[in-house]
Amino acid sequence: MNEKTPDPRGTQCAIPLPVTLQSVERAMADLRRSAIVVVAGSDHALMLQAAEGITKDALARLTAVSKGTPSLLLTARRASILGLTDGPTGAVRITLSSDITAETVRMMADPAGPQPVQHPSALSIAFIDPESNPGAAETGAIELAKLARLLPAAVVATVPSERLGYLPSWAESESLLIVELESIHQYRDAEARMLQRVGEASVPLTETENSNVIAFR
Repeated sequence: MNEKTPDPRGTQCAIPLPVTLQSVERAMADLRRSAIVVVAGSDHALMLQAAEGITKDALARLTAVSKGTPSLLLTARRASILGLTDGPTGAVRITLSSDITAETVRMMADPAGPQPVQHPSALSIAFIDPESNPGAAETGAIELAKLARLLPAAVVATVPSERLGYLPSWAESESLLIVELESIHQYRDAEARMLQRVGEASVPLTETENSNVIAFR
């Protein structure tokens, strides 16, 4: 087997993301540190926090700033495993009543952690329509959590409609980062186009002796 030989192209500097997509990376970083971000769609915006890092204080802030009731977004598969729905595809929105604690939210979101003994009564559950508002932004919120390598579950609250006219200044006053829904949709394709070949090695296989493994970054 040949030793892995570095590809001279691997010394090239990485191509930076377009400025319009850099906000997606900043939003992913904020979600990983359990911060709240704003997903802005067409005539609609959501405040979002990763469900696995939700706390009592975060739920209280989402409620106070939105002047409404937060919701938990889960994949339909996860909701089905929890016995909440029968549908295996898509995503669902679960309205978080006052008796649902942050600990319960984390349990519902995380299949690897302790599971709730019983679910809160009178849960309000609806399937998300990705073609509608707020469904498009809610689907984008789950996608953003996936991009951040977090569980595909999020706690969201609707930004009051009266804030939409001055959303950037309002978000700045609340120390919240805004990420455009369209930027989330474009991120994976943009990231794939920027992959660079950084190395290659000959790896003979039983069926194919003359085979190479090529690494991209």
